[in-house]
Amino acid sequence: MSLVVVTGSVTLVGFAQRAGASLMLAAPLVLLGLVAVPATGQELGAARRDEIAVARLRGLHGSALQRMLAVEPGIAVGAGGALGYLLGTVGVWVTSRRWLGVPAGWAGWPATIVAVGLVVATLAAVMLGMRRAVREPLADQVALATRPKPMSTLGIFAALVVVMAAVVATYRAQNGSNDPDWVVLVGPALVALASGQAAVALLGLLTRWAVARSAGSDVPFYLAVRRLRGTAGIGGPVRMLVAATVLGTLALAGAGRVSTWTEQTARLEAGAAIQVPFDGGALQALQLTRTLDPEGRWLMAAVAVPGSSGWSDRRAFVDTDRYEAVVGGLLDDVTGTSLGDRFAALRQDGETALVASGDSVAVGVAAAGSEPLPEGLQARVTLAYITDSGVAAQRVASVPVPSPGPATVRTLRLPACGGGCVPTGFTVSEGIEGRRFANPPRVPLLLTTMSIGDTDLLTRSWVSDDQPRAVTAGPAGLTVRFTVRASLVQLAPAPGPLPVLITRGLRWVSGDHRVNSPGGVARDVDVVGLVDSVPFLQAEGVVADLGQALAADAPTVPGADVFVLARDGAPAGLLDAVVAAGGGRPRSLAEVRQDLIDETGAGQARAFALMALFCMAVALLTLVASGARLRASYRHEVAALRLLGIPAGQIRRAGRSEVALLAIAAIGVGVAGGVLAVRLLLGSLPVVRFPAHAVALGTATPWWAVLVAGGLAAAALVAVQTGARRVGDVATRPAVLREGVAE
Repeated sequence: MSLVVVTGSVTLVGFAQRAGASLMLAAPLVLLGLVAVPATGQELGAARRDEIAVARLRGLHGSALQRMLAVEPGIAVGAGGALGYLLGTVGVWVTSRRWLGVPAGWAGWPATIVAVGLVVATLAAVMLGMRRAVREPLADQVALATRPKPMSTLGIFAALVVVMAAVVATYRAQNGSNDPDWVVLVGPALVALASGQAAVALLGLLTRWAVARSAGSDVPFYLAVRRLRGTAGIGGPVRMLVAATVLGTLALAGAGRVSTWTEQTARLEAGAAIQVPFDGGALQALQLTRTLDPEGRWLMAAVAVPGSSGWSDRRAFVDTDRYEAVVGGLLDDVTGTSLGDRFAALRQDGETALVASGDSVAVGVAAAGSEPLPEGLQARVTLAYITDSGVAAQRVASVPVPSPGPATVRTLRLPACGGGCVPTGFTVSEGIEGRRFANPPRVPLLLTTMSIGDTDLLTRSWVSDDQPRAVTAGPAGLTVRFTVRASLVQLAPAPGPLPVLITRGLRWVSGDHRVNSPGGVARDVDVVGLVDSVPFLQAEGVVADLGQALAADAPTVPGADVFVLARDGAPAGLLDAVVAAGGGRPRSLAEVRQDLIDETGAGQARAFALMALFCMAVALLTLVASGARLRASYRHEVAALRLLGIPAGQIRRAGRSEVALLAIAAIGVGVAGGVLAVRLLLGSLPVVRFPAHAVALGTATPWWAVLVAGGLAAAALVAVQTGARRVGDVATRPAVLREGVAE
């Protein structure tokens, strides 16, 4: 027992120290071990009852008897503790290298102190467990069978303390902070022990009820319920087994949920099977993907702005035209819906940005009326645009308007637009040549041409926010009218509200339903649906179409993360071209997940499962320790039943019924306690350091965890109990009941 407890505690404490986790990770194992050791000591005392009786007959009492009895367990506990420390050091080295990727030397001072303390506490607990056998009346010590005795006042008080402590720990876990204290951390062990105590109490009530109603039943059932009722020492092993089942269910469920959480969160953070960080603006990434992959089979652009407000300021933008081809259903089970279908609705409702490519801009202006014009009249048109390198730029065209009639077209070189640029607005003013545009004549002008390459900018809607009546759209172009107070008219795109998907429970900043674009331009939004989570932003944020968000946009804000996402199996040459154009090192989904595990300490869940494995070993040792006494007692009872003429077949059926009833009660309570512990405690345990706005860790109990934990516990119980009842005809002959007969 000391070997298992010390090995597990040293491994867990050493691992927790290197992982930066709480050293209380080993608390459930330590607490369970300190409860199991006295039970083992009691079994040891029961096995040495004859030796104790002989020593008392020879005059050994008090401290002399205690010293004699302490020699054997002292050597065993000391040797087990030393070997356990060495094995624990090996465990620290293995877990640190495999789960943390860091080298490890010795276990460390915290683990060493825990090991020494456990050895001392184990020896004291063994002696405490043997104390009951030492203080028994001499007649009981030489009896053939041990009968159950009522629980002492101290035992009843300890059981009540465990139950109340479990209630307090559960309450603190449900209402505590994100940084749980030691009460919450030992909560799993307390709930496990309370479940074990409940199983013992339930077993007592059931056997009492069954005994009262078994008078008319068949012989096997009659024998089974009375033996369960009268067997001494069965409560300790059952308590430990149920506690181990609860901890095993909780640990396996936690490990499974954390594994699912890291896998889902990694998919959200990556956005696709391959993620390439891009050192450029949103427009650059969008144009790069369309240039390198014109068919839209492998690449797509995306932008994430984590924001600082924590709500609608958290926004993500993806090229929804290519989402289905590149991402597909990778995120559907995390977001709670088919994003491909939702993005199709976004594209139908919104208007994408006008992306033009060319090395020149043509501007045509004419007089809007037929009245005579002032001599030297000129129109000044200033085009604002985002260059193909993501920089804001302007180009000014001065177009003469000599007389009413055909428009005058001026063509200017447009730098940094060959790779694709987005016009974000233009201004129109007028003046007289040579007067520096002072005292403008306020002649209505007709803007007939505004084109970049083959793209006609006037096919889109342009409005003036401060002078809505100054601009009129018609078949011939845009008519611009000036007033005394407004000699310059500013026009901007009018893309309309931006369709978005938002996460459930999103709270808008100051109640304003607006979202900033990748360039920080506030846009009115039209919420077209709710999702559980969004790419890159996880559980809290807004997602929109990148092409629509770039309409009327500014250069991408410095805090934005720009990505080029690639489909699984994308050609290596295509990824190399992305890297050469400004991309970083491509990261696969597996790499993103491993980085997430390292950042959040999700490897602790594996250590938690390892702790549950050690707890199961403690329970198994407790069962095995009780098996020898149970076997001797059962052998004498079978011999007595054979003497009464009861057939061996009915005796074996009674044994199988006894094991079945014990397994049903113990495993049933253990599984129920495990499910309850998962629902009440898992969310508060530090199995992972959740980042802000993270997807919540699910608390539903995976049935595979219940089946594994319950199955292992049931197999251990059935194997030990069945083995203890496997006695031959020679060992159970009635002659063994006579004194002096060799067995």
